[in-house]
Amino acid sequence: MTRLSDSQLVVLTAACQRPDGCVFPITAKLKGNAAGNVLKSLLTKGLLARTG
Repeated sequence: MTRLSDSQLVVLTAACQRPDGCVFPITAKLKGNAAGNVLKSLLTKGLLARTG
């Protein structure tokens, strides 16, 4: 089972609650490039897919 950070859980939980399942806009308060790092790690783990 994949372990997730608190930030990863917040981003995925928010996406799951949206009708379209989109991670954007990111509602977590992340500083600097933290949002990019969180999304990159979720992509690497296969938990996000690129679309469009």
